[in-house]
Amino acid sequence: MTDTKHIASFEVQSNKNENNPYNTVASLIHTISEAFGKGVIIFDTDLNVVTHNAAALKHSDLPRDLYKTGRSGKAIIDFATKRGDFGPNVDAETHWNTILEMAAKRELNSETVRRTCPDGRVIQTRRLFCRDGSIIVLSEDLTETIQKEQLLDLALGGGAGYWNYSLKTGKFKFSDSILERLSEDELKHIEDEGIWSLTHPDDLNKARANWSNAFKTAETMDFSYRLVLDKSGVVYQRVIGIPMFSGDGRIVGVTCFVTDQTEDRASIQALRRRAQDAERAVKTQNRHIANMSHEIRTPMNGVLGMTEALLQNDKANDITDELTIIRDSANMLLKLMDDTLDHAKMSADKLKIIPELSVPRKILKNVKALWAEKAGVNNTELNLAVLDKVPETLIIDPLRYQQCLNNLLSNAVKFTENGKIDIISTIVDRGGRPFFVTAIRDTGIGMTPEQLADVFTPFQQATDHTTAQYGGTGLGMSIVKQLAGLMGGKITAKSEQGKGTTFALTLPLKRREEERRVLPRATQVRRESTSDLAKPVAPARKTSNIFDEGPKEFDLSKLTVLVAEDNQINQLVVRSLLEPRIAEIVIVDNGQEAIDVLQNRHIDVILMDIHMPIMDGIEATIAIRNSESDWANTKIIALTADPEYQQVRICRNIGMNHALPKPLNFTDLIAALETVFKNEEQPALQIA
Repeated sequence: MTDTKHIASFEVQSNKNENNPYNTVASLIHTISEAFGKGVIIFDTDLNVVTHNAAALKHSDLPRDLYKTGRSGKAIIDFATKRGDFGPNVDAETHWNTILEMAAKRELNSETVRRTCPDGRVIQTRRLFCRDGSIIVLSEDLTETIQKEQLLDLALGGGAGYWNYSLKTGKFKFSDSILERLSEDELKHIEDEGIWSLTHPDDLNKARANWSNAFKTAETMDFSYRLVLDKSGVVYQRVIGIPMFSGDGRIVGVTCFVTDQTEDRASIQALRRRAQDAERAVKTQNRHIANMSHEIRTPMNGVLGMTEALLQNDKANDITDELTIIRDSANMLLKLMDDTLDHAKMSADKLKIIPELSVPRKILKNVKALWAEKAGVNNTELNLAVLDKVPETLIIDPLRYQQCLNNLLSNAVKFTENGKIDIISTIVDRGGRPFFVTAIRDTGIGMTPEQLADVFTPFQQATDHTTAQYGGTGLGMSIVKQLAGLMGGKITAKSEQGKGTTFALTLPLKRREEERRVLPRATQVRRESTSDLAKPVAPARKTSNIFDEGPKEFDLSKLTVLVAEDNQINQLVVRSLLEPRIAEIVIVDNGQEAIDVLQNRHIDVILMDIHMPIMDGIEATIAIRNSESDWANTKIIALTADPEYQQVRICRNIGMNHALPKPLNFTDLIAALETVFKNEEQPALQIA
């Protein structure tokens, strides 16, 4: 801003020629404008500067030399236009010509413009066009006036009113609207005890502190509090207090505007209650869905497990086709239930993301292996390409990442026959930031632009024909989109009908060096290898003699398996799947019985149910791992009807070697046994 300290409060830049017709007018206008704090600039009939005052310099914030006597007004217009005073698309030449045209009319006229300065000041400028062709420009700083108007509008709009207090007299003066709210006794109480005597006891200290601070700092007070009134009971109101000053700068009083917030508070509380009711309803719904999921999985375990056992024993293939239909139908029903449960959790913001150090190549390899057989049924080639840019370890949520890939591959396999599916993983740079990108590209039926626009919409299928032919809830892609967002990334899609579809899952890249900022404290103890994440910390002991002779292939027939499971159907399923193929199977009803067996005989691996009476699977595992006996490091595989990822992490954290969801699948069960005895890193829980 131009320095105006050296400018005299009364400065006339005019010709000293006593015959100058503007001198008398200029002096008069200067006197008036200085008295009222207004800026003034006078231009002659040629629109050159005749005179100006200090306020004009302050208001315009333009270089002082532009106002020299005889300087053309066009220079001022050019500078102000370039700065943007008259709007973003105003041409200086056009604006100047308009002023010339107005002055040439020789008519008494005026126009007013208002601009907001970068420092927040609001300056109003009025141009007066005189009959002799000269122009007088008056300016005024409206900042304080506008602020007071806004405060007054706020106060009066709230329906409460205002009051002021004089330090000299110690008296209060109330507006009529406030007087209507107060009884005679309350007015007397205020006069005797002070304005805050009617304040709610819980808000009294806050009110007094704000009042005291306003007088100490000479700043505006603004806070909300409660009053206890005879007529209205407890009311909420907001007060905005403006200190009043004397000519020498001393505070002489305060004017306060108040707005009634009682109805607003009541509305907010009602909304809060409705939100709480809705949240309770969602929690109840989620508990119901979770319980329903658990209850459904128990009989489904019986259906799928026994079907799998019959398929394994149907050597003559007499009923293989019928059993396959039963198995596939049950798996489809299970998938629909899982999708619905995940969607309900995400809708209620209950689904959590837990990043951890992960090996992306191993996850991608597991995913490919999981879907290779299903792709082969459709005569579809499934390929995996992990580019060299992808680091050995990343920090992601491996379970949610794999869930996204499973949903994407489920779609790709479903809609691709006699074609090809490529899984491509790489690192890309976007805006200077690295991202981990995994693309699923298929040569399937593809989508129209309209279908592509709805692909991430819940319960939305491409067409009724698609639903009838391929099935599904239409939740898979919606779940992927929400999971990607929760992981800080996104999912995009490109498709062409008849040529195929590509989905790209993009996640922010976090490498090993960020591990200590991301991972829970308990996982930061050892990092020699990623397999340590899955190993229980327990006394070392020699493993079972199954591999003593170093066979190249996993020999299931030498295993002694302990099954801790309280449900008789589930016991029968495990027995049917394993008994013909292993050395011995021992079945108990709870965790305590499992420990009793360990104390009396050798066991190679425990299949441990999570929910059991007397001692559940979690308690039993902790007791086993904390034992000083030689069986403390016995392999343990969790069997859970709650395939929640948090549940799986709990199993890992307490020292279990692996976790399998119910219903049990023969292939997954054998793979889990093979994994724990080959001491590989446990793969993530598979949810098809």
